[in-house]
Amino acid sequence: MPPTTAANLEALLRSLQNDIEVFGDEGAKQRRRVLLRGFRAGLWTGIDKPDMREVAQVLRAELFGHPLPVVSAEVDELEGVVVVNEDALWM
Repeated sequence: MPPTTAANLEALLRSLQNDIEVFGDEGAKQRRRVLLRGFRAGLWTGIDKPDMREVAQVLRAELFGHPLPVVSAEVDELEGVVVVNEDALWM
C-alpha cells in the first residue's frame, strides 16, 4: 500500500470523483459530490492549517457561491494551485 502523501490523496480523490460521475443516479451523484467536497475541505484544513476566518470564507464560497478568498502560497498540494506572484484564487 502506498504511503499517505498529498499526491496520493489527490490521486485517490480524483479516482473517487471519476467513480461518482459513472455510478448511480443523479441524486446519488449529487450526494456523493457534496461528501467528496467535505472530504477535500477536511483534508485541506488538516494539511494547510488555515485560520478559522479563511475556512469560513472557503466554506461559504462552496455552499453559497460567495467569492473565494485570495491565497498566497507556493503550491496548494491538494488543489494544485501554483502561485505566480503572491495572488492566486482557489480553483
